[in-house]
Amino acid sequence: MLRRRENELLTRTGPGTPLGKLFRRYWIPALQADEIAEPDGAPVLVEVLGERFVAFRATDGQVGLLDEGCAHRGASLLYARNEECGLRCIYHGWKWETNGRCADAPTEPADSTFKNRVRQPSYPVREAGGVIWAYLGPRDKMPPFPEFQWTLLSAPQRIANKVLEECNYLQGVEGGVDSAHVGSLHRAFPGSGGSYSPWGIEMTAHAVKDTAPRLEIQPAAYGYRYAAIRKRHDGQQYIRITPFIMPWYTFVPIGPGEGDDIIFHAWVPRDDYSNWSWDIHFNLNGPVNVEGDIERRGLWLDQNFRKLRNPDNKYLQDREAMKTRNFSGIAGVLTQDHAVQESMGPLYDRSKEHLGASDKAVIQLRGYLLDCLKAFREGLDPPGLDPSIAYPRICSEIAVKPGDLPWQQACPLDAGLAASSPAAVPSDG
Repeated sequence: MLRRRENELLTRTGPGTPLGKLFRRYWIPALQADEIAEPDGAPVLVEVLGERFVAFRATDGQVGLLDEGCAHRGASLLYARNEECGLRCIYHGWKWETNGRCADAPTEPADSTFKNRVRQPSYPVREAGGVIWAYLGPRDKMPPFPEFQWTLLSAPQRIANKVLEECNYLQGVEGGVDSAHVGSLHRAFPGSGGSYSPWGIEMTAHAVKDTAPRLEIQPAAYGYRYAAIRKRHDGQQYIRITPFIMPWYTFVPIGPGEGDDIIFHAWVPRDDYSNWSWDIHFNLNGPVNVEGDIERRGLWLDQNFRKLRNPDNKYLQDREAMKTRNFSGIAGVLTQDHAVQESMGPLYDRSKEHLGASDKAVIQLRGYLLDCLKAFREGLDPPGLDPSIAYPRICSEIAVKPGDLPWQQACPLDAGLAASSPAAVPSDG
């Protein structure tokens, strides 16, 4: 368990908080690109890390991200006119360009130069993989953009879904590195529908049959990766490798019979009591199965990205389905994850828990983040920002190997991803 002070350090990400300052050193998935697909369309509210911004696509197609409150008198630019390459506040008509420059202040005298000395806070953005990314940290510390392999694919080969999760981001990330829950929460009974069934993973899969995997950790330049190792009936070992990439990313290991689409996750703090759970699917060999992925993951959402199956209706849990279809009675693998994580409350007090052997990856995650935070407060750069890191080569892995072969040899870490410094990396123990 964590002490309450440590729990506070790892869950509070607003402006001025220690972890908030660290997280702002990374590029952040801010919104789906299709939310602002139309030039001169309506601005969109963006809520991340306890702050509010507006995003818009200008007349020339450029994307802007500005503080929500107009620098003149604080009126929300969410209601602004998007016209002629800028947002014009409806209160007094002051107009802001994508870079924050004031293009017009019609309430000032015609010969005034005051508008040249006023700027609307603006932030660097990058459009990649169907996502608008933002950098909210110090400009002189802006890192290279992390080109994950899915950001380099054509539109038919990937889809990015943003889902509101009504709990602290850390509850989501901990679920992402917790391989032991698969055998219970995501267990589907035989005949429940195959690869793209919303009921989960059938009991014939190794990840379901062995509910007590051995967990081992290996440091990496981007964070670390861990192996969940399960025994097979033939004496071989079934290895599922999940990378944890700073500050909140994971890849889901996909096994035979689970479809060809690869799943990438992010849990971006919206505030301390909710997060944007990104569910990104991509396929290196062809188009993604959009309808299949929506069905299997349970990506049934309203216009505000809230799940239609949510705490208000108990996720439409079906007690009869618990007898015949799956372990949880809840449809949609992502909905299953959110149901248990949100049930812990909006910000879980980890001083109350009792951890076991299967929680090793969760324990390592917390220790790693605390180590990163300590090093950052001592003046070191956060991990994962080195331009030499081969981000396109990061991915999960599944392998069946001889039982006496160390998994690090069976599934060696790419040389371009190896940890180059012992600072702020987890130990395996």
